Amino acid sequence: IGIGVFGEVWRGFNKRTKKRLAVKVINLKSKVKPKVLKRLVKIERDLMTQISHPFICKCLYSFKSQRRFYLFMEYCPYKDLGFISRVVLRGFGPRVVRFYLAEIVLASGHLHSNNIIHRDIKTENVLMDRTGHTKLSGNSFGFRLSI
Repeated sequence: IGIGVFGEVWRGFNKRTKKRLAVKVINLKSKVKPKVLKRLVKIERDLMTQISHPFICKCLYSFKSQRRFYLFMEYCPYKDLGFISRVVLRGFGPRVVRFYLAEIVLASGHLHSNNIIHRDIKTENVLMDRTGHTKLSGNSFGFRLSI
């Protein structure tokens, strides 16, 4: 599905339930210091499993092997908001922009109410689910703020 700095995201499925999943595979032998990378992955996993909101991508389960860390997340089949805006619809009208912006604000507000920040909100990090609603992707969840 995609390639990032720390790893790749693959399309998979749960053999038992036959549901499609997005599988984020993070290589623990990357150029980032292993302790730092493990800490970041643990934070992302913890936050994505704890947060439950209709407009935030949820981590369903995870596991670690010797070389890789696997996060199994909700699958959003319709690419990201940036791709849809540029390629499919050739830009959005004002009503559609307001609709999607409202969903993003609600998701961001939910994170903030739990003292969590999203460090990189942009159209490429807003995925579209099969019902046409947005899902903030967890690959840029920030840290839990201690206030």
